[in-house]
Amino acid sequence: GADGTIWICEDMYTYYYDLPEDYNEETDDMWNYYVEGGNSTKYIQLDAEGQVLQTKPFQVENVSLSGMAIDGEGNFYGSDWQNLYLFHDDGTVAATIPVENGINSLIRLGDGKVYVNMYLQKEEEYYNALVPVDTAAKALGEEEIRIPNNAYQVYPGDENYFFYYNYNGTIYGYKKDVENGERLFAWIDCDLNENDIQQFSIRADGSVLAMEGRYNETTSEQEYNLVTIRQVDASTLPEQVELTLACMYLDWDLRNEIVEFNRQKNGIRVNVVDYSQYNTEDDYTAGIQKLNTEILSGKVPDILVTDSLPIKQFTAKGLLLDLYPLIDADEELSREDLMTHFFDTIAEDGKLYQIVDSFAIDSVAGRASVVGDRTSWTLQDLMDAKASMGDNVSIFGEYDTKSGVLYSCLSHAIDGFIDWEARTCSFDSQEFIDMLNFANQFPKEFNYEDYDWETSESEFARIHNGKQMLTRAYIYSLSDIQYQSLYFDGDVAFVGYPTTGSTGSTFTFSTGLAISAACQHPDEAWKFVRTFLTEDYQTKEYMYELPTNKHSFDAYAEQAMKQEYYTDPETGEEKPVSTGGIGFGDGEMIELYAITQEEMDLFMKLYESCGGVTSYNENISNIVNEETAAFFDGQKTAEETASLIQNRVSLYIQEQK
Repeated sequence: GADGTIWICEDMYTYYYDLPEDYNEETDDMWNYYVEGGNSTKYIQLDAEGQVLQTKPFQVENVSLSGMAIDGEGNFYGSDWQNLYLFHDDGTVAATIPVENGINSLIRLGDGKVYVNMYLQKEEEYYNALVPVDTAAKALGEEEIRIPNNAYQVYPGDENYFFYYNYNGTIYGYKKDVENGERLFAWIDCDLNENDIQQFSIRADGSVLAMEGRYNETTSEQEYNLVTIRQVDASTLPEQVELTLACMYLDWDLRNEIVEFNRQKNGIRVNVVDYSQYNTEDDYTAGIQKLNTEILSGKVPDILVTDSLPIKQFTAKGLLLDLYPLIDADEELSREDLMTHFFDTIAEDGKLYQIVDSFAIDSVAGRASVVGDRTSWTLQDLMDAKASMGDNVSIFGEYDTKSGVLYSCLSHAIDGFIDWEARTCSFDSQEFIDMLNFANQFPKEFNYEDYDWETSESEFARIHNGKQMLTRAYIYSLSDIQYQSLYFDGDVAFVGYPTTGSTGSTFTFSTGLAISAACQHPDEAWKFVRTFLTEDYQTKEYMYELPTNKHSFDAYAEQAMKQEYYTDPETGEEKPVSTGGIGFGDGEMIELYAITQEEMDLFMKLYESCGGVTSYNENISNIVNEETAAFFDGQKTAEETASLIQNRVSLYIQEQK
């Protein structure tokens, strides 16, 4: 509040169950007697000791307030996602101001005014801004203070800055009439995870007081710390090995491990440079371009997060370290502790340039009695199988288009068309020409507006009705094997995308870590990187993908195959406990149970068949998209299109120094 007291917004939603006297919880459901109670919104004022000074009831029907603010004159404001509310002293609504593009938050700044953090649009441009509330006019003011589009969190300023804001884990100070904010510090530089910061305040002397809330996995309790951050002279800090980690954005798990590693104070420190900070609203590739430029000029980080990076190009230039010797020299970790086929697949010429903590599989599934009990096939094999089902059967779903199918096929085979070390490519090959012709069989586009969604069938129904032959199969967990098997009544084969040579099923993963060949302290860098391969790190309560540590994978598989049972209270019969249900879009729900040995064998067969990695190169994809447009319109042949792509990609590869 303006006088320094604390105000709390209390939204109360109540309900009850009007149960009959003869209600029996074993045969009836209390939700059948659900009755809504009264709802209320109150502002409660507390003094420094936490005593209630006053309570103001606010009368906003059917609204849950997600934001609140009080200006310097004591006026109250509230907001939900799309409306700003001004209140009279008695709690009634003085004005409702619609905000078309949504409200991120409300904040009172140093001038005493309340500002709305919101998105605005001018012509085709969307941007984030702070807009003051004009209390007298009961409307938003004309002034706009543009801030970064991801600056959802804005904090009151002081005599140094008009306001502060958080952008991607970094705190900036904003001064009026200055286009960009001034970078002050990043939480991770202070050995803090931004996701753990509950709230903070920047004090007059420049120090920061923060409340940290962390989950302790050992005690299974939430712990809170009051943290003080101050600037200090670097020369006063103990000497340690400084390692630079470069990334394009930092995921939650990696951020947390960096904080934990640095807090150990073991003489090694990992410093993060997140190059996404250099992206602009006009160019979301500016960060990756800056990183590539610095690497090619000799400014190479010690550790690289490999997603978004052209790893094939980096390895061809000798920029990355082979990690197998570090694994072999590790006293606690060996190759036998890992999912060896996965790492052999992502290795190049027997050298491992990145480590990965989890993986998934990208494949195509079909009915084994139709496509054959195989793990790979050619385009001719596919067309023969389709012919056996008749003319009115689609290969994939109704939404698949020429460009989408080509993208999928190419992402599974692009490494076979490019030799980065020799700087050559083969997009004029018969294999790529066949791929173009295959993609050209599909519709050019799908008309979402005119499609009859009410009578449409799910993919599950289309397959069961014999209208569709294949489905894309993404295997993130062992239960996904069950899911795919249900599509084909247990008669399933993971054939992958049609290709010549290797299998059409590939591994996919999100985050990898590499150590640069220029790293001056590879052993120290390995002490951090190895963490992500350990059984301790990969054994988690919630698995989003499949672990690459063999012991963790075996434990995960054992748990997935363990069937739990319960006793039926009416019959006394032991019945299996469902691990969850799957709905297929037609109102049908199918229960899943523990993984069977047959399903586990099916997964391992698919796993062992994977012969590559799904990969994507934005520049090459752009070339392919541009040159295939005329082909898909019938203006060029597949051979002419392949020749044009070959020439352009060859030139692009030669330009990569």
